[in-house]
Amino acid sequence: MAALTQWLADVLTEGHSTQAAAPALTANERPAIESLLRDAFSALQREVAGPTVAFDLSLALRCLQLLAEACWHLTALPPESPLPSADLGEPSSAGDHLTGDLLLRFLVSVRKRAGLRGPADPLGQWCEKILRAWPLSGVSMGCRAGPTTALTFDAHPGLMMLYAERLAARPEPAWVPPPGPLTQYVERAFAEVGRVIPVLPESVA
Repeated sequence: MAALTQWLADVLTEGHSTQAAAPALTANERPAIESLLRDAFSALQREVAGPTVAFDLSLALRCLQLLAEACWHLTALPPESPLPSADLGEPSSAGDHLTGDLLLRFLVSVRKRAGLRGPADPLGQWCEKILRAWPLSGVSMGCRAGPTTALTFDAHPGLMMLYAERLAARPEPAWVPPPGPLTQYVERAFAEVGRVIPVLPESVA
């Protein structure tokens, strides 16, 4: 199996990254990479209740490149090295949210490891900025700064429930949604694990 294909398979099945060289997506590898991404998205979607959402292959490939470069930066480059491009924009549809989550959920671990070098680590801050814009993945990082994208999830019930469950597992006041459709999912998720929904202190609310 070619290098990037093997790396992706390891990330998706084992959750770990091993790279012997800087990541590069070649034309020869692209069919295998696309097949892995489609299969992984189908498996992820089966775990999410509600209507089927569209897979965005182009977005998935951009997330793949971003994650692979972030992992390489973390393990093989000096912390002060130039950071990868982070040109993902923000999710606007249910398909965007779930497609992005396929790989961006692993960026949470990259941020955690980069953060061990100190809160001002450039890579850690870079990961945090991306994850705050992609809240379905970012909610799991335990960040005191809240999301920068509205928590609407295109009104998809399964995505709202998934977000709520992740928030209940890693509560942070700034990630609790304002009153609205998502509130009932958050209340249910916190009740199921016997936790109280955190609130921001009045001084920062």
